Amino acid sequence: MNSKPDGQQSKYQLSKDTAGLHSTDLLPHNLSGQAQTREFLLKVVDILVDYINDVNDRDEKVLHFKHPEEMLRLLKLDIPNEGVPLQNLIDDCSLTLKHQVKTGKKNVSFLLLFLKSVSVFERVCFLT
Repeated sequence: MNSKPDGQQSKYQLSKDTAGLHSTDLLPHNLSGQAQTREFLLKVVDILVDYINDVNDRDEKVLHFKHPEEMLRLLKLDIPNEGVPLQNLIDDCSLTLKHQVKTGKKNVSFLLLFLKSVSVFERVCFLT
């Protein structure tokens, strides 16, 4: 749960208390989940800020290419009935953005970032 598929520790590690929680443990589902909601959203913001920096870094690869079979092993696309822990959502968000094409064009990058963040939050809100 708290490591990536290749066995490495996540760069965006949630605290032990928050990592195993689900979206129903966060606001607005759980009114006492303010601290956990803050921690989770701050990690999402860290991922997005790092993505923006990478997109605008001319030394960064345009694409961290993986064959489709390898991406399927890295990113679990099945939707379990019981949802997934928050750490899995953080890891999936980071991995997905890492393997996106990075254009470095500000208008395109902002639009793509917005659309991707909406997609991540849809997954958080509706699938867990």
